[in-house]
Amino acid sequence: MDRAVLPGMVAAVAFGTVVAGVSGSPSWAFLVAFISLAFALLHSSVPLLWLAAFFVGLLLWHPFTFPETVRIQIPLLTEVTGLVKDIPDPHRETASFTLHPFSLDGDLLVYLRTETPWAVELSPGDLVRLSGEGELLESGGWGEYLRRRGIVGLFWADGVEVRKQGRFSVLRLVGKLRAGL
Repeated sequence: MDRAVLPGMVAAVAFGTVVAGVSGSPSWAFLVAFISLAFALLHSSVPLLWLAAFFVGLLLWHPFTFPETVRIQIPLLTEVTGLVKDIPDPHRETASFTLHPFSLDGDLLVYLRTETPWAVELSPGDLVRLSGEGELLESGGWGEYLRRRGIVGLFWADGVEVRKQGRFSVLRLVGKLRAGL
């Protein structure tokens, strides 16, 4: 049983984190974790130690929240300046990429409206200025997935101005090669 203590604790913490991610982290988990740990140490009980590890896992989960000011700013955005973080992904009528804006705490998922999304000349590291409109993320599902990635909103861009090209990087080279396919 002693050989199973550490793997069991790792599994219990992981399972507790997953359960908290699905159902939320209860406020009483700290008390239960402390009591379980105390009983586990007093009685040398491995299952109680695993139970304490499970409740510690529940405490590790924290949903992504961003400041209220960001929630107010995003719908009011008409222009934004920042750095392109990834390779633009062409879609039917848009090209999407992640932007790290200088004016917000978090990233924006940008959809650049264009007739030729496959010919967008943007690369990671480029300093760009976009004009368009901001939009808040939807709650749940896809919006929650984006929040976990650090994205705080969407930006529907109608125009783009490259202020400064980024330095050479492998990601930049991959983007150029991908655009040439």
